Amino acid sequence: MKTFSVELRYQDRSTGDTSAGKLQVEGSSLATAVAKGMRLIMKTVKDRKVRNDMANGITIHAAVAGEAGEKQESQAASA
Repeated sequence: MKTFSVELRYQDRSTGDTSAGKLQVEGSSLATAVAKGMRLIMKTVKDRKVRNDMANGITIHAAVAGEAGEKQESQAASA
């Protein structure tokens, strides 16, 4: 499994470009990580106006942050 950094950005009606959230998500592929990240970030957005602003367009920034297996191995070695 790989670790991905996923961020959702949208155009707010009063402040302009705004970040809805940024997460570190584990997934086997980029598509899986983006889906998990979107689902988790959208759960945190409770305001109706923000959800309506996000309906007009969301920009997704996703990048590989590392391998999840490397983190587990290094933690086991240090213990």
